[in-house]
Amino acid sequence: MEEKNENDQLDEEEDDDFECDIEKYVPYEDKISFTEKLKISGTDCLTQITKLLLEIQPQAVDDFDNGKAQLKIDLIDKDAFLKCLEILEKFKEVLEQNSNPPILKHNQSSTFNDQ
Repeated sequence: MEEKNENDQLDEEEDDDFECDIEKYVPYEDKISFTEKLKISGTDCLTQITKLLLEIQPQAVDDFDNGKAQLKIDLIDKDAFLKCLEILEKFKEVLEQNSNPPILKHNQSSTFNDQ
């Protein structure tokens, strides 16, 4: 039988995946997807998510006081994660609406003549 050393005990205490509490656990695949969406979300979205996390789960944010912060995705519990996803989805919808090209209306004089 193996004896646990001090490092093993520290690793267990620092477990931040909430695996023992299913109500707080966020699956790994969801974290990866969230991270990918964050990368393309834009500054306004990142700012809003960071502010939210600073309010409801400050341990998930390293604020460097120079306008930069680091989000610790593994420390975000499920409730906060879902709120962050809502923000991402709202920004995604706005981006999609704004990126649709305008419909151009052509007047009769600019169309081709039927032959």
